Amino acid sequence: MSISRRILILMLLLPMSTATAASALAAESASAPGNGVCDQDELCLYWGANFTGPVYDVQPCGNVRNYATRTFVNSTESLDDNVASIRNRSGYVYELYDRTRYRSPLMEIFSRDYADLGSAANQASSHQCIGS
Repeated sequence: MSISRRILILMLLLPMSTATAASALAAESASAPGNGVCDQDELCLYWGANFTGPVYDVQPCGNVRNYATRTFVNSTESLDDNVASIRNRSGYVYELYDRTRYRSPLMEIFSRDYADLGSAANQASSHQCIGS
């Protein structure tokens, strides 16, 4: 095969490999924790009832010992005492606490479960992964 033919083939293949790499990078960043989208394998905390309003999405088995230090994605609203519903899309069980540093348990959120917090809404201050 001639050198000019090899260069032509390379020039034709290069845009495809660049597009493939860009697609893979976009897909990876789109499913990252902390992007405000409740993706597979994440724990997602919502400001509003029925999984509405700003969301805070947590990496699998991620713990947050003090909600006062965190805000919902794309919001200035603190998580502390502002979580009204939770969707657990992970394979882990989480304990939700009324106080910081995993004190005063409110409820368990089981694997692949979701809940409006009802009377426990706007009381949570921390959560901990407690197993699978």
